[in-house]
Amino acid sequence: MCSSDLDELRIWQEPSSPSGSHSRAFAVLGVKRGQEIAATLGLGDATKATECLGCHATPAGDRGARFLTTDGVGCEACHGPASGWISSHYAVGATHEANVSRGMTPLERPGVRASVCLDCHFGSNKDGQFVTHRIMAAGHPRISFELDLFSTLQAHHDEDADYAMRKGRTDSVRMWAVGQAMAVQRSVSLYSGPHGSEGVFPEFYFFDCHSCHRRIYDKQERVKTWEANPGRPIPAGMPPYNDENMIMLAAAAKVASPALAAKLDRDSKAFHASLDKDRNAALAAAQRLGATAGELAQALSGTGGPDMAFRSEEHTSELQSPMYLVCRLLLEKK
Repeated sequence: MCSSDLDELRIWQEPSSPSGSHSRAFAVLGVKRGQEIAATLGLGDATKATECLGCHATPAGDRGARFLTTDGVGCEACHGPASGWISSHYAVGATHEANVSRGMTPLERPGVRASVCLDCHFGSNKDGQFVTHRIMAAGHPRISFELDLFSTLQAHHDEDADYAMRKGRTDSVRMWAVGQAMAVQRSVSLYSGPHGSEGVFPEFYFFDCHSCHRRIYDKQERVKTWEANPGRPIPAGMPPYNDENMIMLAAAAKVASPALAAKLDRDSKAFHASLDKDRNAALAAAQRLGATAGELAQALSGTGGPDMAFRSEEHTSELQSPMYLVCRLLLEKK
């Protein structure tokens, strides 16, 4: 079980805190803003639209008689279908490994958690799990992804001694870094698929919002609204790809894996440059960048190794931890 207080359900339903946002996910579809967005897009009732329910409710699957869409994003949306492990989850002496073997999703693993969270908090190819530029233009919040922050806001348990014994302690910096790597991988993967274009235009969801959404002035003196960026080798005035996760991943990679950091730098610049050529060139560059981001996700996950943020002095000083140095590097950049 997740905590000694057995209060996960109460925390999930708490209406006054960020930890209750998953349980409120369906309810927001019925309020004025949700209904206006759906009406603008011609979706009908937002509480019944597939485009909305893919993320504002537990995704479709085998459902029991007591399943309620109105519950919003329930336990099984993240922890996996519970029919195989719900009884052992509450059994005295049950182990986390046994629950996982019966179908529970091992969310303590950074890569697994990132993959689950990215589906709705960044996008996927599943029904109702991709927020297009049109949806955002209709009033939907802008999409962004930061795994460790989201995990902290959604924590439904205390990481006490029992939790640490069964799952190990969470390395927050590692969680953050793996999330950045997998966000880059997911971004270029989606861009390379059917979601990458919208009619004759590219899908603007993937591009830097602020490069276009700024006030335009008409004055006697010119007002330049574009600045050269060595990390984005593209022509003047060309909308740049949204590279916020690439920038953060680069900072982590320079400390944790310098060789892969150099490869990431080459591949990200090549991807930006390819967008000035044609779709085929961009797809090839996206594939290379996605593969490098995947390598970094594996390297940063540290599969099988000790938890970097909680190593004891007999193994290494915390000040020598690559994950600690990532924080130092980011702070120095400010």
